[in-house]
Amino acid sequence: MYKLNDGQKIPSFGFGTYKLNGRSGVQSIVSAINNGYTMLDTAYNYENEAPLVELLLKVVLIVIN
Repeated sequence: MYKLNDGQKIPSFGFGTYKLNGRSGVQSIVSAINNGYTMLDTAYNYENEAPLVELLLKVVLIVIN
């Protein structure tokens, strides 16, 4: 973990989502989360926001229920 100037901490590494799309992309991200990744590296230019948002909403709903 890296400590930021404001005291917040962020993971020192993350799971890259470049070129992850469709079912195999979702499966890769689920696997990453199940294996302990807490940071997903995303970008507008990856053009995979919709599946990522859908997946993350499902994960959040599972966690809070």
